[in-house]
Amino acid sequence: MTIYQKRQYNRFDRSVKYVAAHQSDFAAGSKALSLSDELKSIAGELNAASQEPKAARTSSRSYTSAKLTALNALREDLVAIARSAEVIAVGNSKFKNTFILPDRRRKNELADAARQFIKDAQPVKADFRALEMSESFLDQLQERLDAFEATQKGGASGVKGEKVVASDAISTLVGRGSLAIDVLDVVIRNKYRGNTEALKAWEEASSLEFTPRRKKGEKAVAKKAA
Repeated sequence: MTIYQKRQYNRFDRSVKYVAAHQSDFAAGSKALSLSDELKSIAGELNAASQEPKAARTSSRSYTSAKLTALNALREDLVAIARSAEVIAVGNSKFKNTFILPDRRRKNELADAARQFIKDAQPVKADFRALEMSESFLDQLQERLDAFEATQKGGASGVKGEKVVASDAISTLVGRGSLAIDVLDVVIRNKYRGNTEALKAWEEASSLEFTPRRKKGEKAVAKKAA
């Protein structure tokens, strides 16, 4: 796993432990408990995927499937951003005719569009966050772009192909986990509205670590994003 993926894995694990510690506050079959179970399963799959032997071989069919999965995952993120931009454009003329999706038939243009989306969305990230997009939506887009481009470069079999499949599987799991946490965040904030202590503990558990830029000579220290 990449550093970003490991940090996602860690927040999945912390979130599961948080819900477990507050389990008595939730009724059996509640949304919080089902989401926690889903996150626990995803974390387990992530751990397993990261441990797969590097020398394992993959079939041409598996490789083709990985390419399609990576393509669809990348397109999914681009569509979400483009649709959000359309909504923002209603009240902000600067967003009109921005974040335009390429024709579905032009698969080779998706990577260029993703790079442009990442560049253009960075300075206006707050506008997208106001529509409940994940704090890490651009990081996720970068992950899916990397996975997509890896499938374009990898071979149909052998170690190289296996790495492509593993990378794509991990990126997909991270995306699923991020979505589950987004929903769980809404549930937790509704449940503990007005309970500062419980909400602070949740924020610490569910936030994504980040490494702040450091001055020359300083050691890097991972922190959690607010």
